[in-house]
Amino acid sequence: MNSCRNVFVNLDKSIANHAGLWLDKFLTTQQESTNNNEQPKTRLVNEVGTISQPEIYTKFYQRWKQTLEQISDVQTGKATVQGRMAVGLGTESVLETSIKLHHTYGVPYIPASALKGVTASYARDYLQGWEKTSPNYAIVFGTSADDQNNEEAAGFVTFYDALYVPDSGINKQALHADVITVHHQDYYQDKNLAPADWDSTTPISFLTATGEYLIALSGPEDWVSLTFDILKEALKELGVGAKTSSGYGRMELEIPERKISVENQSVGVLEKKETKIEDPMIMAINNLPNNRFAGEIGNYINKWETISEPSQKLKVAEVIIKRADEVDKKKFKDKHWYEKFKNYSAS
Repeated sequence: MNSCRNVFVNLDKSIANHAGLWLDKFLTTQQESTNNNEQPKTRLVNEVGTISQPEIYTKFYQRWKQTLEQISDVQTGKATVQGRMAVGLGTESVLETSIKLHHTYGVPYIPASALKGVTASYARDYLQGWEKTSPNYAIVFGTSADDQNNEEAAGFVTFYDALYVPDSGINKQALHADVITVHHQDYYQDKNLAPADWDSTTPISFLTATGEYLIALSGPEDWVSLTFDILKEALKELGVGAKTSSGYGRMELEIPERKISVENQSVGVLEKKETKIEDPMIMAINNLPNNRFAGEIGNYINKWETISEPSQKLKVAEVIIKRADEVDKKKFKDKHWYEKFKNYSAS
């Protein structure tokens, strides 16, 4: 085994062209360094972060794109990572962390299941008329045996894996090394130990992806267009993959140009015209419990001041007044902000 590991150490890293293979097989040692030298797992992540896409991948991507374009009911669009993306972080790996890489070419991609999951989650949580038992949801995402009348059915919209657009990453590099810093490792491993300010931090290296990805959906044209609209908001607001609460996985999606006119749209798209994406701030105010309204409304008043879009600012002001009247109109009507919002709504 040692002789095999010695061969790994002496290999020329510049000849590597499959990031997944190098990540899985080329950890030189499991032993951590006791001096200031770079740790073996950190070195492995840094090495993988320098491996470029294989030349043959560009040809594969072009064939894939041409194939999609020949399918009559497929629509495509490109989504650009706004920073970094970590898909497959918890997948089994020789490291504490991993990343979703194409088995054949070793480049990052977004599984169709991840795209469908974030789209469905956004639809359920942020759209009116998209409950899990609603007709809209069933048409796009399908139903399970536990949903409607114990019937299981597939949705009419098919999600495809989103492939990395060649050379679109930062400095034409798809993968980049990143670091998670664990501040209280002992506490996380043993809940009987309290976290303390003097705990030593534990940096953990992991891989992230950048660049553009080809999104493809197929199905009835009007419903695919509608799903693209939802997916665009989901990628922008929620993000895809792991660590989205820290800003990872946010993407900007260029949705395809509509192929049909409004006059020729079917009943499904008429439903779409009535579909309204509710403002997250309005949702939060509407869902604020009555017993917490007085203590927390000040935070939303401060956020209201920063809103630049006039129509959104008006809607939020109206919701704040509406909720204040519901909670205790007599209590709030003498507040300076109440009169201010009242006048703003009436202007």
